[in-house]
This record gives sequence, structure tokens and C-alpha cells, in this order.
Amino acid sequence: QLLSMHEAITGDHLEPESDPQVIWEKLAAGDGDIPLTLHWFAGQSDYHSLVLIHVEEDRVHFHNPIRLQDDFEPGTELHDDAPPRTYHAPGDESVTRQEFESWFTERDALGYLPPDG
Repeated sequence: QLLSMHEAITGDHLEPESDPQVIWEKLAAGDGDIPLTLHWFAGQSDYHSLVLIHVEEDRVHFHNPIRLQDDFEPGTELHDDAPPRTYHAPGDESVTRQEFESWFTERDALGYLPPDG
């Protein structure tokens, strides 16, 4: 559903990518706005969609659409049934590279990138 919506809006085709290193390198090279799906809440089978924005040192920043109304202090560490992460602003959160990479083995994460070539 995410891919169909993206293609309908942008006209761009995306392909799933399961290697976190490939996605990290794209983000580090300045290729942001990468859609990603994962099992967000522990013990639930529903997928959640995020948009990876950029890397900053050893952290990846992402847009989390379910946190748009929150008003935490920037830098607040969030710990709930979702992955541990840092709140920066409404919808702007980040995780360490180690946490990001664990999403692909522990939460069945997939990033979506344009095809090569």
C-alpha cells in the first residue's frame, strides 16, 4: 500500500531494500526521504511507516507521523513498546545506528529505494 501510494503521488517506482548498510550509505550521501516499514510496537503484527530523513554522526533521523501532536522537550528519550529513540520536535525522532540496524533483524524492517541504473 505504501509503495502504491508513493508511486501514485510521485510517479517514482521504489523497490524494497533489506540491507541497513545500503540504506545508511544512501542517507549519508544526502539521499533522504526514504520510506521504511517495520513492526513498530512489540508483539504486534501491524507494520508502521516512517520516512528516514538523514544521518547525523551515529544517528538516523526520521519522520514519525504518530508523534505529530507530542510536546516533549527536545532530547527526551522515549521508551515504550516502540523502539527506544530520541525526540527532537513533533514528528522528528532519531535512533542510534545500532538500533536502526537491529530493526532489520528484530522488526522486519524494509526500506524502499529507487531501482539502480
